[in-house]
Amino acid sequence: MGVLNNKMIEEKYMNIIKEVTKFMSPFPIYVTGGFVRDSLLGIEPHDIDFSTPANPDEIEEKIKNSINEHGNNRRCINVGKRFGCLKTKVFGEEVDIVSFRTEHYQEGNRKPEVKYVKTITEDLSRRDFTINAMCISAKKLLKLIERKTKLEKQNGK
Repeated sequence: MGVLNNKMIEEKYMNIIKEVTKFMSPFPIYVTGGFVRDSLLGIEPHDIDFSTPANPDEIEEKIKNSINEHGNNRRCINVGKRFGCLKTKVFGEEVDIVSFRTEHYQEGNRKPEVKYVKTITEDLSRRDFTINAMCISAKKLLKLIERKTKLEKQNGK
């Protein structure tokens, strides 16, 4: 899968995806936007964003109750909680974790009215660019990478 042919990059992002999936459990997690596009194009991603049906309070609680690689509780960075967007660091990389949502704009107002929704399909329909509407389930992505690794080992690569 594109840039995920680079073992070092693949391992770094696999670890981040595993960690976010673990601390956000039982909520489903999707890798969204530019990471998916860049990986498919063979470009090293600059960041990784996640989407989930968890509401902002649930995301914040999950982040704050998780333990980072140094044995401390993670810090939750409020970059736009009222819009469902929170940030934290995982293995030194900043990641956005965003609630599934729809947005409605009043004429002349740049700040949307936000409604939290339960499906990735509803969330993706609000996104402004096709590339921002790309996603893959974190669990499915991990399975794909693990299967690719097994195939490479079987073929002596």
